[in-house]
Amino acid sequence: MNDTRIKTIEQVREFLAGNSAVEFSISAKDECYSWIEQILIRFGYRNRGKAEKGLLLDLIGKVSGYSRIQIKRLVKQYSDTGRIKRRKSISKGFT
Repeated sequence: MNDTRIKTIEQVREFLAGNSAVEFSISAKDECYSWIEQILIRFGYRNRGKAEKGLLLDLIGKVSGYSRIQIKRLVKQYSDTGRIKRRKSISKGFT
């Protein structure tokens, strides 16, 4: 998705208001996680107020299709480490 024209919180607000009936999706999880990380960096998520953070979470939810709690988990990971990476689960086979 080419979202480079969205650069301000006001543009995010307009985007969310104008696309209420449109659904977006990003197919690959790695691509989606990378996109979410870029959005958080571009808008300076850590330095935003509560209302602006909510708008950014709405934007991420609208485009990614993830639930609010999943987005919050990813944002927490970004806040703690500065990155968003997929955690690979290790399954223990029969021994």
